[in-house]
Amino acid sequence: MTPLDPNLITPFSKYTKSYIRHLFKAEEILGMRIMTYQNLAFLKHLMKEIREAIKQDRLLDFKKEFFTRYGYLK
Repeated sequence: MTPLDPNLITPFSKYTKSYIRHLFKAEEILGMRIMTYQNLAFLKHLMKEIREAIKQDRLLDFKKEFFTRYGYLK
């Protein structure tokens, strides 16, 4: 029972992955609304981090950290 993204706190973080999956399987619109909100919050947070990395002249380091954090690099 874990939240969608433990690195991103939103009003919908209280919903677990299993509950959201249940909502999708039951074809409840709430599941889609939660996912839309989470996706938008994730993108907003990501852009904030990217802008900060650009200001600090460390965008390539941020890219590597991001891909490592989300499992694209080992």
